[in-house]
Amino acid sequence: MLAGTLPWLISYAWVKQMGAYPDAVETRMAWEWNIPILGWTALVYSSPYLGVPLAFLVKKERAQMRRFQVCAWLCIGIATLIYLSLPLTAAFRPPLPGLLAQWIELEQLAAWPAVASWPSFHVLWTLLVAQALAGQAPKWLRYGWAVAVSVTCLTTGMHSVSDLASAVLLWGVLRDPARLWRRILALSERLSNAWRSWHFGSVRVISHGVWAGLAGGTGLLVVVSAAGRGSVAVALLVFVCGLVCAALWAQVVEGSSILSRPFGYFGAVLGGALGVGLVGIMGGNWTLLAGAFAIAAAPMQALGRLRCLEQGCCHGHPVSWGIKVFNIHSRVTAMGALRGVPIHPTQLYSILGNIVSGMLLARLWALGVPVTVVAGFYLMSAGVLRFVEEAYRGEPQTLRTAGLPLYQWQALVSFLGGMVVSLMPAAAAPGFSLPGLGYWGCALLTGLVCATAMSVDFPKATWRFSRLTG
Repeated sequence: MLAGTLPWLISYAWVKQMGAYPDAVETRMAWEWNIPILGWTALVYSSPYLGVPLAFLVKKERAQMRRFQVCAWLCIGIATLIYLSLPLTAAFRPPLPGLLAQWIELEQLAAWPAVASWPSFHVLWTLLVAQALAGQAPKWLRYGWAVAVSVTCLTTGMHSVSDLASAVLLWGVLRDPARLWRRILALSERLSNAWRSWHFGSVRVISHGVWAGLAGGTGLLVVVSAAGRGSVAVALLVFVCGLVCAALWAQVVEGSSILSRPFGYFGAVLGGALGVGLVGIMGGNWTLLAGAFAIAAAPMQALGRLRCLEQGCCHGHPVSWGIKVFNIHSRVTAMGALRGVPIHPTQLYSILGNIVSGMLLARLWALGVPVTVVAGFYLMSAGVLRFVEEAYRGEPQTLRTAGLPLYQWQALVSFLGGMVVSLMPAAAAPGFSLPGLGYWGCALLTGLVCATAMSVDFPKATWRFSRLTG
């Protein structure tokens, strides 16, 4: 029982201890303020305090219990991420004097401040328990109880309709984790076998260019929205430095007769740092730019990993339940000789990790923390994510030193560098501003450059930088 509920108690107490959101957004709609507060419904509202612990004690099959616990852990993790990333709140509605009004007041006092409410875990717990007790009680009774508790979230003034709806949606997505994971793997496998190309004379355009283009264009828009509209020129300089260094770095690490134009993530980070340094030398606000690129890096890498899935780079080592790649143009088959062999979807691991990192980074920026703290947090989180990811990667060309892949050593350097950067003094992050339509043209140009560099080549040429895989 503790394994299921203790993580939630720790998460809930942690978020509450952080206090009210300084930029809170109220989720309660105008008409909801007129919903009557009914004191007697506090009895039903409080029933999960007894029902949830009992659900862990009711005898169930091992597989059913495991599914219940895994589903609860996933809900706790994702809900906590939402609580930390989105400043959504539902202000408590004080009850009128009457039956059990003091009970409601005690509930609200115990739950103060009004954070950690969207999605409502009060509703999530009842839905999880109702699902877990399948075979132990009639369906109408289990889900009828969940509906009743949900209604009392409104009649006690504790939650908004939006809180309830988001909880039902989250439960609907996570109610069968194994099935959800299989669907995600199926989509990943489909993309891993989607490599296509079009030839125009000696030039080849590869289908994964759409992901490289989206990554570059999105990155520029995020940088401009974070650093301000006057940052376009210096942002383009940093992009060029990152792209050039990514290509040069990978030549040293992975360049070969088969792969004459690889790109390396850590080379891009080094090139970005050099570009930011150049901006500082020219008198620009290099710390602001560094923080802005840290915000942009997570969504860029998440989109870029879709390209990696389609191209087959950064692929995993064999595992019994993994994705299978049959496309002869993928690096999984062309270089890894793993055609049809189930492998870890390491690119997917990176995408999920960068989504979490990106949400937290955006929240830090919105809260106005020092920009170097944002940049340092990105380098540290990227180092941790890459170190873990690398343990599941299976590319044969990866060099190893002292028992670790080269990229794990680079991940350690990234983590330590992030610690140093986060200690540097800097101004507070200025928040976000929407870039005008004119900046979308710059984003389109950036995307085209990235797509051309990473997905357009000359397959019959032999000169360096001429060919991608396939």
